[in-house]
Amino acid sequence: MKAAKQLFNSVMFGRSIAKWKRVEKIQATAKSGLAEEFEKEMKRARVLIAEKELKKCRATSGKSDKTLMAEAVSREEEKIMLKIQQRLEKLVWKTGALIHDAIIVQKQGQEPESAEQKELAEAVETALTEAMEERGWMRGTARAKVAKM
Repeated sequence: MKAAKQLFNSVMFGRSIAKWKRVEKIQATAKSGLAEEFEKEMKRARVLIAEKELKKCRATSGKSDKTLMAEAVSREEEKIMLKIQQRLEKLVWKTGALIHDAIIVQKQGQEPESAEQKELAEAVETALTEAMEERGWMRGTARAKVAKM
């Protein structure tokens, strides 16, 4: 299961299925219609995103479509994480760290109770839904999970 997730993450950012198979030591003859269709779709998406990025800022010319897409995705992640952080701060949660695709939050000196964790999960989901709607993204395009540490 982990290898399958890595396949889709790898393809999303430009690695070919063939290279992924070599790295994961999977037979070259193994096929997945879903993965192959996803690879084609991601190639088209990367080109469209790269074109949009190049129109926004000519200084990015010379970068690959993979790099331009990674930068665009990173910017969107940062905006979404900031929106979630702002929503949680309204509920008096303190942000301890923003780590790539995670936010560590706490209430001063307290462990969250079950009701608080539920409230926190609802606030995160609301912020995420708003961020998706602002971008015109389909519901479920991004997901969040609130876990007690």
